[in-house]
Amino acid sequence: MAKAVYEKINGEVFEVLKPSKHEAYCEGQLDSLYVRPSERKKAIMGYWFKWASGLPGCCYLWVSSHNSSFFSIGGRWEHDGNVYGIYITKTRQEVWRIV
Repeated sequence: MAKAVYEKINGEVFEVLKPSKHEAYCEGQLDSLYVRPSERKKAIMGYWFKWASGLPGCCYLWVSSHNSSFFSIGGRWEHDGNVYGIYITKTRQEVWRIV
């Protein structure tokens, strides 16, 4: 089995996955998915929005999946002519180049 590769991106460690055509699914934003998102959910999303604003290039984040207890974040980062997919959950952070 291949050894996982990790890279620090803007202060956060991400597992670097092999290039793929896959882009993280977009369900929407917190306010469009939850009637009253909790302060904790808003703080988590706010943290990642702030993180994304520090990246070079252009980065978009959204809720990729959700239920009443948790949500995951998907994203698209465009930098230096490349496009990267981003997937963030409570337990993992992944990035891959979209081909």
